[in-house]
Amino acid sequence: MNKHKAELARIKTLIDSDRMSTGDSFGDLIISDLSKLLNDYFDFRQSPSLSITKEGDGFRVNISLYATRIKNFGTLPK
Repeated sequence: MNKHKAELARIKTLIDSDRMSTGDSFGDLIISDLSKLLNDYFDFRQSPSLSITKEGDGFRVNISLYATRIKNFGTLPK
């Protein structure tokens, strides 16, 4: 029975790893999109950083950005 559980755990790990196999350009694409969006609200000199890790049945997505200024706005940006 232990061997069966170990094999199921190995298969689950393989499936989870496959879900994370998004390719090298995946992170670059998200960073590019985030930079365009965040530029409406902040001034910054470096692109945001992105971290995606598997957590339980989902993923933890962390975005970090050092902003030099928060832009003033009274309405939604165009």
